[in-house]
Amino acid sequence: MKNGEKNLTIERINNNKNYYKQNCKFTHKFYQNGNTRKTKPFIATNLITREKIKEKNQRKFARENNIDHRAVQRLLNGKIKKLKVEWEFEYI
Repeated sequence: MKNGEKNLTIERINNNKNYYKQNCKFTHKFYQNGNTRKTKPFIATNLITREKIKEKNQRKFARENNIDHRAVQRLLNGKIKKLKVEWEFEYI
């Protein structure tokens, strides 16, 4: 596979399948680190719109929603109760 952008790694789309062209994509290592089998999926609820998002990668969610990923982790683990953002989190 070829890709012109630097700092990318190959990631399997379905981790239960082998590495082959249709099951691979290029991604930044930053995101790939959050896509391990040990990560737990969670639901993020927007308290303003009531939209619910199912996600597995805390860093990816945090970056896409302009939230500090450490705050997402602390909320999910019960270390803090509230955050000055419009999201609520729970593990599935």
